[in-house]
Amino acid sequence: MHHAMDATTVEVIAIREHTHVAETRRRASALARRHGAGETREAQIAIVASEIASNVFKHAGGGLVFLLSLRDGERTGMEIVASDKGPGMQNVSQCLTDGYSTAGTMGGGLGAIVRQSDAWDIFSQPGRGTVSHARFWFDDRPASSSVVPATRAIRTVRPPAQLEISGITMPKIGQDISGDCWAVRRAGQVSWILVADGLGHGPLAAPAAQRATEIFESSPLDSPAEILARLHQGLRQTRGAVAAVAAVDPVAGELRYASIGNINGLRIDEAGTQHLVVQDGTLGYQARPAREQRYAWTPTSTLIMNSDGLSSRWNLRDYPGLLMRTGSLVAAALFRDLRRDNDDATIVVARNGRPS
Repeated sequence: MHHAMDATTVEVIAIREHTHVAETRRRASALARRHGAGETREAQIAIVASEIASNVFKHAGGGLVFLLSLRDGERTGMEIVASDKGPGMQNVSQCLTDGYSTAGTMGGGLGAIVRQSDAWDIFSQPGRGTVSHARFWFDDRPASSSVVPATRAIRTVRPPAQLEISGITMPKIGQDISGDCWAVRRAGQVSWILVADGLGHGPLAAPAAQRATEIFESSPLDSPAEILARLHQGLRQTRGAVAAVAAVDPVAGELRYASIGNINGLRIDEAGTQHLVVQDGTLGYQARPAREQRYAWTPTSTLIMNSDGLSSRWNLRDYPGLLMRTGSLVAAALFRDLRRDNDDATIVVARNGRPS
């Protein structure tokens, strides 16, 4: 089944020393308890969180672990996503075998993660590192649709028509507040995506990004260009922002897109990579009317949008097989490698979904 998922609570743990493994376990257990998970389920999540954090520390010397709180109508769940720049795995299948270890331990860690999780995925490259995620649902009640609010860090949204949207927003290193944001709305079969970057970074830029989200969430869903025009008017009392709006209709096979400022947009499919329209300007300050472009959307299409807190200098050929992985892993792998240290950073990945 494909779910419309909304992750409303996010925690990020930087794994730098062994004590952070226990912290990850504790915080994952606490999040599961807040969802009302039973003792058995909480214990499973604690095991997986500990194994994931331990692998990041032992095999890579450190990395990041994200805890996501998922909601799908009345159904709740959580996801644990990890990324590192360690040695990676030569043979993922071999590493999944109980008893196999490269760190002088008992082995069985990845096997335990797979068995305890409702869904699990991994992407690893020798010499470049590993990203992985484990997902847990706490009940099986049917899904319902809802507007997805902007939140900090990482979440995954799976609207109707099997479109999966995943993204990461993180503040500049050393700060707690991001001046970037992203949000999703749905109208029938069409998914509307906003990525906004307040001028500057951190707390001074955050009000503009937050205002952009508020305008987007209350705006008529007529066209990406018209939404950007409303943002331009509504941001005049802020320091301004750059933003892009995409409307993806996987049933009609169409992507509509408009951008003001340096939000990078790529459409990738079997024919190659296409850079989407970019128009100079700052919303709320100085911007000409946005030019909206229409692109084909095929079953193999992927849309990637990112702020300038991530480098745009990358090539999909450096990540063989990545687009076969879940949206969370695509976002996490690119974020890990492309993030700049001197700015807030956001990346959003949208493509036709896979079963969860």
